[in-house]
Amino acid sequence: MNIETMRSQFEEERSKWPQYLRPWTAVLPGLVYMPEGGFASGIGCMDEGVVKMSTSDRRPPMIRLAGAGIMLGSSPAISRNMTAQLVKDRQLTCISYHRDCGAGAAVASTGEDGDAIIKKFATSVAAKAGVEAVCAPLNRIPHYHKVVAHYYCGVPFAPHAADLPAGFVTSRFAVTPEYGKHELRLAIEIAFGEHGFGELFTLAEKYVVAVVASSRGERDVYVAEVEEVVASLTQRVRERVGIGTFVRAS
Repeated sequence: MNIETMRSQFEEERSKWPQYLRPWTAVLPGLVYMPEGGFASGIGCMDEGVVKMSTSDRRPPMIRLAGAGIMLGSSPAISRNMTAQLVKDRQLTCISYHRDCGAGAAVASTGEDGDAIIKKFATSVAAKAGVEAVCAPLNRIPHYHKVVAHYYCGVPFAPHAADLPAGFVTSRFAVTPEYGKHELRLAIEIAFGEHGFGELFTLAEKYVVAVVASSRGERDVYVAEVEEVVASLTQRVRERVGIGTFVRAS
């Protein structure tokens, strides 16, 4: 993709931020949490291209993590057991996978196909948890992420349903603080790498980590986690990351 097209997509996504969010700190009463039809009772990927559970279920997944959980543990086998337990604990009914999954590629050994790895993972989780594995359509260009944000969430959330910019989604409410921070670091690396907008992020046009919380107390906890991750980044990246907060009105 040429730089002109990248810049155009970058500006298009950034233009979706409401003006009152700048400089990226706000309490938003009435934020849309529930997309039309609600959420699918399933777990899917954090990928911005995953906006519905499957071709037959147009609702977004209730829980979203990298590779639908494939990175939860120290190996795919451990992650399978952890994800299957999460599915059972949350009483979910399905797990989705998609093509061009970076998490699948990240855990694949040399010579292995990432798409095959992520499909195998999802089907094995489904078998262990007694649920269905489905393929989610991907609403983005292969090998390229148009993310300008990361949504770090204390509630199920679908940015596209709220007409917000494209971004990765971590269902922090479903995982430990340690894993949530790990996934956020991974997402930032992708956004600033060769598969994201990278150099287009500047001091004036930052990558935004948006904490989506159900209360001000929860917001403060999650913001502290995000600040810890941001502080650990290189100076060049750190100064190009902003933090915003969405808090559900009581």
